[in-house]
Amino acid sequence: MRIRTFAADTAQGAMAQVRAEMGEDAVIIAMDDAANGRGVLVRAAVASAEASANARSRLGPIEERLEAFLNACLRGHTPAGAGAH
Repeated sequence: MRIRTFAADTAQGAMAQVRAEMGEDAVIIAMDDAANGRGVLVRAAVASAEASANARSRLGPIEERLEAFLNACLRGHTPAGAGAH
């Protein structure tokens, strides 16, 4: 498994970096505000090719997962599997 952290001004910008560098199989494991209060930090992981193929069959596009995560956070709920950060 490979884990990386991406910094950008917006979540969309960070997601573009994730897709470009890790591919469509990457999974967002955390999202936080940048320490300076400007921008976001997104941590993403990608597993082996076999695990990625299995994950792809179970999950929608990365943008849909991110949107669901952000909406749940805005409602004050931590999505299942998101973990505390």
